[in-house]
Amino acid sequence: MIVLTAYADPELVEGAASAGAFTYLLKPVVKEALIANLGLASARSMELGEARKEARDLQSALEVRKLSERAKCVLMARLSLNEADAFSYLKQKCRNQNKTLRQASEEILAADEAFLAVIGKEAPKKARTEGAVH
Repeated sequence: MIVLTAYADPELVEGAASAGAFTYLLKPVVKEALIANLGLASARSMELGEARKEARDLQSALEVRKLSERAKCVLMARLSLNEADAFSYLKQKCRNQNKTLRQASEEILAADEAFLAVIGKEAPKKARTEGAVH
């Protein structure tokens, strides 16, 4: 967003900045200055879009990591596996069933919850397994 106005009021400039403006131009504006600021705003907008995408990707990766750690803990407990073997088992499930790590982990966690429901036990608290480092 580019603000083009005749007013140089500091409150307006601050409002434009908090609204996400990339530049604040005062009238009269020469064509060259407007074109230069449009190019600058466009470049900054692209950078911001890339940064937002990267943040979303990192958030998704963190979620998958947490899910896979919980699934790995379930496999370790249910199948008496060590951490390396549990992770190998999880990766093998992904390959054999053509699933993502997220999908395989969610299935293991859902199966564990279903098992616990059948035997009448409550699932372990997420906090115990989410933050655990094995």
